[in-house]
Amino acid sequence: MVAYGGVRADLMFGEPEGGENERTERLLETFEKAGLPAELRTDMPVVQWEKFVAICGTGGVLTLLRLPMGPTFDCPESGELFLGVMKEIEALSEGSAVRRYQYFKENADPSTRSSTLMDLEAGRRLELESLAGTAESRRSCLVVHL
Repeated sequence: MVAYGGVRADLMFGEPEGGENERTERLLETFEKAGLPAELRTDMPVVQWEKFVAICGTGGVLTLLRLPMGPTFDCPESGELFLGVMKEIEALSEGSAVRRYQYFKENADPSTRSSTLMDLEAGRRLELESLAGTAESRRSCLVVHL
């Protein structure tokens, strides 16, 4: 388990195209010997897509609302918006939006802010256009303009 920015996450790794091989098996053994819990995933394209769905949800919605996760989940309407944005983007992996939403709701510290929200608050350039543009080119989706 890795903790970063208020979210606990499992350490997952694998070949970019999926599958497993001797190299990934050796890496898993190395993590285990070091006492680091890790999961060798053979479906990395799906894992990467789910991560993208999550980034679009957290980056877009938390930045739009200018709220961390706790207050976002406390309000039914903002929680629905968060899940709705992820559902709009999901296409490759049915159910990934609901899984990621539940994961955040159960595991994220209530004060967790997305990196995009932190960028907005600090006056830095945002990555929303590239994320939403990528999602839009993959599937017609909700694009939030700030």
